[in-house]
Amino acid sequence: MRRESIEVKKKYADFVNSREFTAFYNQVNPSPTWRLILAAITFMIIFLAPITIYQLIRYLIESRRRKKNKKAFIEAVDRMIPTFVLPVMVNHALLTRPGSVAPGLFVGSFDPDAQESFELLGTTTDAIDEIACREPKNADERKVVELLSDMEFQPSRRRLLPMSITNGKPVYAFDLQVPMDALPNGELPPFLLCMAEPGPTGQIAVVPWTIAADAIAAASQ
Repeated sequence: MRRESIEVKKKYADFVNSREFTAFYNQVNPSPTWRLILAAITFMIIFLAPITIYQLIRYLIESRRRKKNKKAFIEAVDRMIPTFVLPVMVNHALLTRPGSVAPGLFVGSFDPDAQESFELLGTTTDAIDEIACREPKNADERKVVELLSDMEFQPSRRRLLPMSITNGKPVYAFDLQVPMDALPNGELPPFLLCMAEPGPTGQIAVVPWTIAADAIAAASQ
């Protein structure tokens, strides 16, 4: 592992154990408190009692799931490695609403060559853009179109792209929730630094810009 990667991994581990992480995590994974507020409002109206009960049940289920997911994420930090990803498409709100958190589709790879150079990821995004602008010619291209058409964000989802558009290297399309605060000056750069578990499944998260800046500068040289 390169010196820059070791330093990023160490800084990120320290970040996860800090108070700042809780605020950052809550920003990306908001609490379902709104369900409690709605339950309180509907409680005042007798015929809306079933809605009150439903919202309370949903609050308990989502709070428990959120707590479980946070624990799983923290436990996965030791297995994560610094991983650069390139944007394919992002929600417009991320670029226009200050302080927003919005989903996006990014490509990245755990292949050592991809971590040393952005050429593989760059040619992959170029191929995706080309396919998106015309009719697909084969099954692999139809798979790419299908992937682009699926706009529903799913936390930590990653999908292996067809090898025919990635020069035979394993490249994944990642669903990522991106807070504007993690971007330099609130602007989307050509690539982002994430921490991710290698492999076909696992946790992934955008690294706050305060931690990523040094690694980004080293990668740009």
